[in-house]
Amino acid sequence: MSNMSNTKLWAITILGGAIGWVAFQIAPALQPVLIAILAAYLLNPLVELIEKKLKVKKWLAISVFSISSIAIAN
Repeated sequence: MSNMSNTKLWAITILGGAIGWVAFQIAPALQPVLIAILAAYLLNPLVELIEKKLKVKKWLAISVFSISSIAIAN
């Protein structure tokens, strides 16, 4: 029984190390994706507000929000 537990422990350690290595390798590529997901989550209420106030479709509300944000930023 102790050999089986030891084998499981090694398997979990190796698997955890492999997952950690892969996560470390793809971290630079995931950062923009995670930022985009967070931005979409946080800005969705504003887009829905524009959609309801102006009574337009979602793609147009997103366009209005994006263009106005770019105009304000410049």
